[in-house]
Amino acid sequence: MPRVRPGAYALGMAGVALVRGWLRGDAAREEERAEDVARLLRDVYEGAAAIEVDIPELEGQPGYGSWAASYDTAPNPLIQIEEPLLHNLLSDVPPGDAVDAACGTGRHTGWLAAQGHRVIGVDFSPEMLAAARAKHPAIDFREGPLTALPVDTASADIGICALALMHLPDMLPAFAELARAVRSGGRVVVSDLHPDMLLLGGGALFEDPGGQYAMVRSHHRSVGAYIESALAAGLTIRRCLEPRWQPDHVPLVAGPLFALAPEAFLDALVGIPAALILAFDRP
Repeated sequence: MPRVRPGAYALGMAGVALVRGWLRGDAAREEERAEDVARLLRDVYEGAAAIEVDIPELEGQPGYGSWAASYDTAPNPLIQIEEPLLHNLLSDVPPGDAVDAACGTGRHTGWLAAQGHRVIGVDFSPEMLAAARAKHPAIDFREGPLTALPVDTASADIGICALALMHLPDMLPAFAELARAVRSGGRVVVSDLHPDMLLLGGGALFEDPGGQYAMVRSHHRSVGAYIESALAAGLTIRRCLEPRWQPDHVPLVAGPLFALAPEAFLDALVGIPAALILAFDRP
């Protein structure tokens, strides 16, 4: 089980803030961030206050099984950004048939049903599906992986896969399944944590009801890799959105570490892409 130093993240964000601002010519701000780096290195990363915690890295199914109990209750700034934009990309689609792949606890599934769509929600986690069924008992939820969706070919007008593709070692089979499930003229929308955030140390980190932190394993790819995988599956690109962190998101992104260096976290993260949201057409 990996033992990590949370102080490393705060120290790293202060360094990112310093790098992002070095060409602004703001000497006072640069000095403040340099002081943050020195203070965090001395007092948080190396000093008596330095702590180490166990954060296991879990594969997708056990990871989301552990996360299910707290998924809907813990504040998630990524969802705050992603959800309205993803819904807007589908707002012009008339009521029809929809598949929500990797539906989790059913947040998009319920919205689709409220718009008048006949929805099938699919997830590989029995725990997530139990939570989804409790919230939306009238919706058809099915257990299955992204790479073998338990739905008929060309049976949907909409296919969604939200915040899940980064957990797969290969995205192409999942895109191929979405393309198979959606009929000609339909739409596929996917979202994920932005690849830039994975490079900056972000990931699917969560705290279970018992207070244990864990992370679901993720794989970094470029924005272009998402698009190329979708094109290889026979889809055509419609929209690419990369919404950015705003100041009110940053305390939630940083969590308890924000208090160690608030201005450094803000300088590091505000304006960095938070989510990747892609819409495709099915020819």
